[in-house]
Amino acid sequence: MELLFVSASQWLSTVVMGWLTHVYNENAASTRSSIKKFHQKISHFLYETYTRTRIEQLFNIIIGECLLCKSVFYQFIVCIF
Repeated sequence: MELLFVSASQWLSTVVMGWLTHVYNENAASTRSSIKKFHQKISHFLYETYTRTRIEQLFNIIIGECLLCKSVFYQFIVCIF
């Protein structure tokens, strides 16, 4: 999963941002600023999506495997609260 995230991050920085820079004239100061802001927003979205996916996977493991054993489930509840 981490390798996929790194690949997606590199693809975003090289291909997507390269295309966007090529389509819009990067020479104008306002355009450079807009492209930079877009890169920040799309990078944040990528990190947020990755984080939510990992958290969901971890909870699926916890709920799926730990609920099979009630004592482990109760220990989990005690640790959370």
